[in-house]
Amino acid sequence: PKSNPVPKLDDLLAAIQPDEAHGEPPLLPILNRYKPLASTADVDFRTTRATAATERSHLNSVVLELVKPGAIPAGPLYNFAAIVAMFVGILAAQRVAKRRGWGVGTLIAASTSLGVLTRTSIMTVVNAIILPLPYPIGFGTFGVTVSQLPALLPLIGLFNFTVALYTIPLAHSMQRAIAARYRLNTLHSSP
Repeated sequence: PKSNPVPKLDDLLAAIQPDEAHGEPPLLPILNRYKPLASTADVDFRTTRATAATERSHLNSVVLELVKPGAIPAGPLYNFAAIVAMFVGILAAQRVAKRRGWGVGTLIAASTSLGVLTRTSIMTVVNAIILPLPYPIGFGTFGVTVSQLPALLPLIGLFNFTVALYTIPLAHSMQRAIAARYRLNTLHSSP
């Protein structure tokens, strides 16, 4: 027998909690037990119930975290740390390329390799330290524990690896195109 993906009424009722501090009554769903699945596409008439805005919802926060990762307040700081970590590798490769007279292809390969290595390794350490911390810094409040890090860090590392792997060559290509278009003097501006 297949399990029913639609939550039971008891589960829904148990999950709805009123804001008792402000005297809010519980919101109870009205379900048609003969038609458990429905769509708003079927509503082709004017509804008459008053609507109320939702300022905060735990469910909204969870959905937001799943749909748009990095939505915690410290998210932009993580992105900044990842970009700086990637630039460390890129700049190191450019310094070596300039001293050794490497060509553009070697520069792009070295920049990509070092950028991937620095971003992935630095962000793995950052995530190992930060993830178990409570919200708004980490995800500890959402149940991420130190014991779960060995399973999470390789996935996050793969994300950082792939992001750097395609953004660095793309950025080099864009830089070369802009430099050629506007005749800018750069380390390797020849097309």
